[in-house]
Amino acid sequence: MNIEALARAKTTETSQMDLLSRQVEELISHVLGRTLTISPEKRLAEDLHFDSLKMFDLMMLLEEKFDILIPVGEIYHIETVHDLVQAVANLDPQLEPTDMQA
Repeated sequence: MNIEALARAKTTETSQMDLLSRQVEELISHVLGRTLTISPEKRLAEDLHFDSLKMFDLMMLLEEKFDILIPVGEIYHIETVHDLVQAVANLDPQLEPTDMQA
């Protein structure tokens, strides 16, 4: 692959991750019932005040929207918005698994 093709691939990957991040943030706002400015480092429980019921609602919405199945054990490893976006990206077959930088 030449440098130009690599740059295009990286741009596409970044665009997909940006879109995914925005969609996840919209679902977070929906579950919370208010529009928020959400950054990747925000902690779901401590900063956004997610309790177990809200987390369950969010997981159900994510599974439905992205046609994925989030393993119950995975939920315990999700602390931040970044972690959540990564989990969805890694489970979505249309996205390349990657470690998105916060």
